[in-house]
Amino acid sequence: MYRKSCEYYEYERFRDDQREPSCFWLQNNAFLPHFHSAIELMAVHRGEMQVTVDGQTESILPGQLAVIPSFSIHTFRTPAYSESTVLIVPLGYLGPYEKRFGSYTFSRFLLTDEKAAACIAGLLTQLLDMGGQEESLFKRGLVYQIIGLLAQKIPLKKIEMGASHERLKDILDYLQGNFTSPVTLAGVAQRFGYSQSRFSHLFNEAFGCSLPQYVNMLRLKFAVDRMQEEGCPALEAALGAGYENSRSFYRAFRQVYGTAPSEYLKNRR
Repeated sequence: MYRKSCEYYEYERFRDDQREPSCFWLQNNAFLPHFHSAIELMAVHRGEMQVTVDGQTESILPGQLAVIPSFSIHTFRTPAYSESTVLIVPLGYLGPYEKRFGSYTFSRFLLTDEKAAACIAGLLTQLLDMGGQEESLFKRGLVYQIIGLLAQKIPLKKIEMGASHERLKDILDYLQGNFTSPVTLAGVAQRFGYSQSRFSHLFNEAFGCSLPQYVNMLRLKFAVDRMQEEGCPALEAALGAGYENSRSFYRAFRQVYGTAPSEYLKNRR
């Protein structure tokens, strides 16, 4: 699937349930900590983005690219404004190279080589311009060129996931599956064998936000999706997302989006 978009958090649904690459344009890209098996590439055209991969943060400027290896925990933020193109490549799409990229990862996630970055940006533009055309040998060739250039410019290293990395993935999986239920710092910390203070410190250090902030964003995204895609009333969406009442939902929504749900949805019709 090749498409253009400017919605926050828009491409979450394409992470691991797709068989073909997705290429799309985003404005003010931002995304909560997450991981997936697909390789993800981001080229910044205007503004600045902050990308955190497995606890390491880099600022991505125009003319630079970030490549997110398989199963790396990563977060995207836009400090003020950004325009970027994103390419998500499922490992299965790489054919004979799937096993290699399933066992090896890029040794760094920032590509600063201006010539290589410009070449890849041109290839991404071709993918965008092809729109929703069906899979073809030419499209596969473009994707292979991009991955090949990255592997040429950024050395690969064998994937070594320690116990702490696996535990962080388990925490994200748990929150993704339970955010609509009551979630407390004490309860999650106890579940994973930490004191509240230790868990809070580890969570903030790994993901750049607090547990309540993360759960709040999961709930807001869930509620917005229901209102946008299903026409669900705000109160019903809020309660279904895990908010106790409309007041807490409206307060959280305004803090994050700067407006009321009705105005937010009106501006996106």
